[in-house]
Amino acid sequence: MKSIIFSLCLLLTSCDAIKDCLEERPGACGNSKPTPSPTIAIPSPTPPPMGSPTKVVTPPPVTSNPTCGTKELDASKHLLWKPVSDSSGNAVIVFDGKYKQEFLEVKAETKAGGVESAFWKPLILWGNPDSDGPRQHWRLRQQCQKYKDKGLIIADDGVQVCKFRLQKNACIRQE
Repeated sequence: MKSIIFSLCLLLTSCDAIKDCLEERPGACGNSKPTPSPTIAIPSPTPPPMGSPTKVVTPPPVTSNPTCGTKELDASKHLLWKPVSDSSGNAVIVFDGKYKQEFLEVKAETKAGGVESAFWKPLILWGNPDSDGPRQHWRLRQQCQKYKDKGLIIADDGVQVCKFRLQKNACIRQE
């Protein structure tokens, strides 16, 4: 193969000129400058993210509670009054699942003539779903004997204040 290339070199022109032309040396092939080859910018692909994909959590839509109006509502149609909790023995108020917006404050009338604020922290506020979904649980600091029979429960969700009237003695379960 070398002999064929050598022979061709001698026939066409001098071997050094062909070698220079093949190696693209300036002026070797009659050009003063080599023709630059065009460059094309090729974007590098974006590498995939490392690790497992992060799940985007969408908060549930803000919904409002049913309209309470200005009248007192029958507590047994809107909540569960539990005179004795399973854990502390104090009274508990469990609202129906239709109350989707968290109440900012819940109070119950006491026999002494005042009201007492219920609490939920550090306990879980939502739980034990009914047919409408999770229910808000508010715990009171005292046992049922301290609360007014047929007393009033006042719940404020920041938009409205709902008033629920117990229909029986405070030490009787009402739902």
